[in-house]
Amino acid sequence: MLEPLQYILLGDFNCGLDTSRDIRGPGQGGCNYQARELGNIVADWQLIDAWVTLHGDAFAATRASVIHGSRLDRVYVPEVFRAALVTCDVVQVPSYCLNVSDHKPLLLSMQPCNGGRSPRSWRMDPTILYDEECIKYMGTEVAASIAEVDVLDPAMWDRLKKRWWFISEEAGKERHARITSRMKETLRRIQIVERGGTSTQAMRD
Repeated sequence: MLEPLQYILLGDFNCGLDTSRDIRGPGQGGCNYQARELGNIVADWQLIDAWVTLHGDAFAATRASVIHGSRLDRVYVPEVFRAALVTCDVVQVPSYCLNVSDHKPLLLSMQPCNGGRSPRSWRMDPTILYDEECIKYMGTEVAASIAEVDVLDPAMWDRLKKRWWFISEEAGKERHARITSRMKETLRRIQIVERGGTSTQAMRD
């Protein structure tokens, strides 16, 4: 989860971050201690509640009884997707589906803004600036690109920026491949241990 990717968090959370807004009946306005970790995730990932973004404080229960209603089923999206949200609605299911679940489904639709990100738009992966191998690679490559410059005119400056863009992308790809390889190896070792296989000295270390 430390990678610079965008995540959508959705599901039946069995708790509410705002019990005054998300619950009607017993429990409304009460303690939401069980939602503490969910609140931390939403804050750390800078997520927003799709329903609240589109409907404000309007209430619609996704699970209800005679005396109680709650909006347990929710969708959290990154702040950068705010403008892409189109609908977030609680769906009224046909009577023949009522026994399938005691929750009503939530329907979310999104539309990329202006056809999505411009092909020329780019943002560097900031994690490469904290990776020693990436720093070493980029430092060497950037220094080499600067050493080749005789006259720094606008055209050369544009070429340098393109070169640095490429260097940053390559560093990010290499880091991703390296981390993925390590994770796969770790999972492989875990599976061996779980199956009761013979471990090596390196695995014990």
